[in-house]
Amino acid sequence: MIKIEQNKNEITRRLIKYILHTLLIIVLLKYTPCSPIPNKDVISLTLSASILFSLLDIYSPGIIYINK
Repeated sequence: MIKIEQNKNEITRRLIKYILHTLLIIVLLKYTPCSPIPNKDVISLTLSASILFSLLDIYSPGIIYINK
């Protein structure tokens, strides 16, 4: 039962991290450039960056757990 709770906590933690990362990219692409970027390009760049971030996070996590 504890293992299921840990998995749910990990899934929700990652989902929140990916959603915040995606929102941050949208805000940066929409409001940072001097000349406006079309919405279609903002969406495609955001999806590309978010997918790349999630794949890197899944395949090379920042924290390595070692059970002794």
